[in-house]
Amino acid sequence: MRLNVRFLIILLSVSLVLGLALFGLNRWQQGRSTDRLLEEAQIAQEENRPADAIRLLRRYLAADGGSADLHADLGELLVETQQYEAGYFELERAVRIDPNLLEPRQQLVDLSMAMQRYDDARGHLSDFLIPSAADSPADLAKYRWQLGRCEQAVGEAERALEAYEQAVLEDGSSAVYAATLAALLTDQLNQPVKALSVLDHLVEDNPQSTESWVARGRWKLARYETLLNAAPDAASAMLDGAWSDAQQAMQIDASQGEAVVFAVQAALAGQRIDEALAIVNAGLEANPTMADLYGSAAQIELQKDDIPAATEILRRGLRAVPGQADLLWNLAQLELDAGNSERVEELLAELRSQNYTEAPIRFLEARMLADKGEWRQAATAIENSRALFQRDTELVKQVDFLLANCYQSLGNIDQQLVALR
Repeated sequence: MRLNVRFLIILLSVSLVLGLALFGLNRWQQGRSTDRLLEEAQIAQEENRPADAIRLLRRYLAADGGSADLHADLGELLVETQQYEAGYFELERAVRIDPNLLEPRQQLVDLSMAMQRYDDARGHLSDFLIPSAADSPADLAKYRWQLGRCEQAVGEAERALEAYEQAVLEDGSSAVYAATLAALLTDQLNQPVKALSVLDHLVEDNPQSTESWVARGRWKLARYETLLNAAPDAASAMLDGAWSDAQQAMQIDASQGEAVVFAVQAALAGQRIDEALAIVNAGLEANPTMADLYGSAAQIELQKDDIPAATEILRRGLRAVPGQADLLWNLAQLELDAGNSERVEELLAELRSQNYTEAPIRFLEARMLADKGEWRQAATAIENSRALFQRDTELVKQVDFLLANCYQSLGNIDQQLVALR
C-alpha cells in the first residue's frame, strides 16, 4: 500500500497550525484570566477589602510572577493586616527585583526595627537609604537617627552616638533627634553635662518651638528623679528648670497637647496641685478629645489619693474618645486596684482586639494572678516575659516591684532583693 505523502504533509501542517492556534488561544485566555485577577485585586483595595485583595494578588503573582511594585503592594497590605512575617517576605522580594525602590525599603526598615531584626535594618539604611538621601537633609537625618536606634539596640553605644550626632547636625530643629541623643549621653555614656548642652542648643536654635522646651524640660525632670536621693540640691535645681521650661512651652502654645501634659507632670512633681488642675482643665476645655489630658487629670486625682475620682475621669475620657488604648490600660489598672477583676478582663479583651503592646497586657495578667494570691504563677509569668518587659523602660520598675512582692510572699528573700535592685 502506497502512502500518500502529499496528504500526510497537508495533514501534519493542518495539525501543527491547529495546535499552535489552540496554544495561542490558551495563552490568551490565561492572560485574560490573570489580568482579571489583577483588576479584581485593585477593586478590592479601592473598596477596602484587604483580605480579598491579598488573596487575589497572591493568585495573580503565582500565575504571572509580577513586578516589584506588585510585590511591594502585597507586602504593604499584609503589614496593614498585621501579617508581619509574610509582609516582610514580600517587601524583601520587591527590593530584590528592583533595588532602587526606596519606599518599600523604608517600610522594610520600619518593619525590621519593629521585629527587632536590627542587622537587616542596618543593612538597608547603610547600603541603600543613607547613600540615596545625599540631597535631602531631612531624609538623611531620619535615616541616620534610625541607624542610631539600631546600633543602640544591639549594644553599639559609640556607633549610635555618631549616628545621632549626625542626625542632629542634619536637622537641628528636631526635638526627637536631640532628645534621643541626650538620653544616650545620659543613660549609657554617663555624660549628662554634654546631654544638657545638646538640649540647650536645641532651645537656643528653636526658641519658638514648644517641642524644644518640652524636650529639655522632660530631660531635667528625669534628672531630678535620678538625683533626688543622692544630690537633693542639684535635683531641686533640675525640678525648677523643668517647671520653667514647661511654663515657657505653655506661653508659646497653651493648647499644644504635649506641652500641657508635660506642664501637668512638672507641676505635680513640684507639688503644685492647684496649678496642675488649672492647666489640665484649660487644656480639656480647648481639646476635649485629647486622650492624654484625661490621663493627666486622672494623675492629679491619684496624687490626691482620690482613686474613685481618677477612675471616673478615665471613664469620661473613654466616652469622649471611645476605645482609646492608653485610657483603657490605665483604667484597667485602677479597676484592678479596686478588685473589679471581671471588668479588667473586659478591658484586656478590648486591648487585645486592638493589638495593644504586649508587655503592659502581660503585666496586668501577672498582677491579676498576684491579686488572687497565685504568687508562684505570677512570678513565673513575669520571668517568662522578662525580655519583653525589658524593652519597656517605663514599665520595668513596676514589673520588678511586683516580682519582688511575689518572691517576698513565697519566702524567697534572696530573689526579692535581686528584683528590687
